[in-house]
Amino acid sequence: MGNFDLNSGTIEDFKVEEIEEKDGYKVLHLTIETHLEIVKYRIAADTREPSLEAIRDDLNKALNQAKNNECCFGIDEYKERSYISVTFPNGNGKRKQYTAQRLF
Repeated sequence: MGNFDLNSGTIEDFKVEEIEEKDGYKVLHLTIETHLEIVKYRIAADTREPSLEAIRDDLNKALNQAKNNECCFGIDEYKERSYISVTFPNGNGKRKQYTAQRLF
């Protein structure tokens, strides 16, 4: 199993799901379960990453790769600016920023 750099845990499971909020706005909820804790993020499309489908596909692919191939998947949180920076496994340092807030 791969590692989740946020908490140095081993990725046991994850889920990326599209949620329609009360006002009709669609976002993604990313849940990552490790042997240490469960973390959940609310991710929104923005001008930098305008497609929720593309974000969902990138996250699913990266997390599957990390989980099944003992690769690292990293998230750096920037709470004061409401975004996360994701480091993709085996992406030669490929990083993407998403508008996001940690839910728990």
